[in-house]
Amino acid sequence: HQTSVDTSFSGYGRGGAMTYAFITTLTDLSQPSLGQLIDRIRGKLTSFQQIPQLSSEGPLRLNDPFDM
Repeated sequence: HQTSVDTSFSGYGRGGAMTYAFITTLTDLSQPSLGQLIDRIRGKLTSFQQIPQLSSEGPLRLNDPFDM
């Protein structure tokens, strides 16, 4: 069972825990691979009941750089 969590983080104001983890991961790592992105976000959310996942219409290679 997972839930969405709104929270407050020092210097970032209020927002979603997943959004905070995503933004701070991209700030920490300028060009992470997909695998690094998922691992770092999961590490930041260990105290919450959220498990980040990626989905795609095609195969994902976790060593490829994350690009938006």
